[in-house]
Amino acid sequence: MSSGFRITRRRALQAGTGAAALALAPPGIGLAHAAGVTLRQGTNICAAAAPDGRIAFDLVSAIWLLEAGGGRARKLTDELQDATQPDFSPDGRSLVFQSYRDGNFHLWTMAPGCGS
Repeated sequence: MSSGFRITRRRALQAGTGAAALALAPPGIGLAHAAGVTLRQGTNICAAAAPDGRIAFDLVSAIWLLEAGGGRARKLTDELQDATQPDFSPDGRSLVFQSYRDGNFHLWTMAPGCGS
């Protein structure tokens, strides 16, 4: 009897970036949306500052934005995009990052005011 569960390159890469719970879960098993998780530390984080003081960083395979005055970080991408290495354009209006979302690593851009 086959469970349909298999390790793909994408899942292996996600597991290596700390998204193992989501990446290695068998199909149909997801993380509970009602459960909250607060991360206070991380490793292998890349951060970039915009000219206006905002900070973009990657954590658990997603890009996050922290406003200049601090507060709660806002997630700009979801975990399944494998988004890392953010950097702002010189004027701070664009954010570039690498992502494995289409099966290969490519550079993507977005307006930092957008996101999930």
